[in-house]
Amino acid sequence: MNGLTIETLWLAPIALAWILWQSTNADYNLAFGDSTQLTLLLIGSGLLTALPLVLFAMAASRVDLSVVGFIMYINPTIQFVIGVYVLKEAYPPERLITFGLIWIALIFFIVGMWKKHRRQA
Repeated sequence: MNGLTIETLWLAPIALAWILWQSTNADYNLAFGDSTQLTLLLIGSGLLTALPLVLFAMAASRVDLSVVGFIMYINPTIQFVIGVYVLKEAYPPERLITFGLIWIALIFFIVGMWKKHRRQA
């Protein structure tokens, strides 16, 4: 078992006990909201949030860490492109320069990895 699983198994009973204890208090609006349905939906959303993280951790253990590191740049890049071109967010030139420098460094990194891989093959 990994650390996340152990921590979750250890903390889940404590959290559940707290939620049940708080729900007995008449002044308390359940754990997260005004209704049991909302509370259950919010708890379920936590499980849905955890699922991609667990799947990513399982997948990351099967590939090189350099690949995982590179993949971690894809999400912020997609968010940047959507923010600037779809949502028309303003971006100052210094932010664009910084973004460009990060990607130039990534290109150098990828070229270095590719050359190393070619030498080994």
